[in-house]
Amino acid sequence: MGTAWRMPERAIYGSEYTGVVTDAGMEIHFDAREGRFQPWWHQVAVRVMHWSGGAQAFLDGKRIADPVTRSGILRVTIDDPSAESRLSLKTKSGR
Repeated sequence: MGTAWRMPERAIYGSEYTGVVTDAGMEIHFDAREGRFQPWWHQVAVRVMHWSGGAQAFLDGKRIADPVTRSGILRVTIDDPSAESRLSLKTKSGR
């Protein structure tokens, strides 16, 4: 997974990310940002489809607000990770 964009004045923004499903839930790894472009956004919205039950979210091992789960979609918003980061989504009982 990952994405890259060519921005004005030859500035390039690149962000690589990978995800894996685990017994505990899901892990999403964000690589450090590449390029000179400074994005105007400050947050990243993460959506996971087909999630059932509650969840807890951890960014680099530190607990953050619980994600919202509704109609099988888990939603959590984090600060834009410019450095290498790991988002862990762990199931609560009921999944």
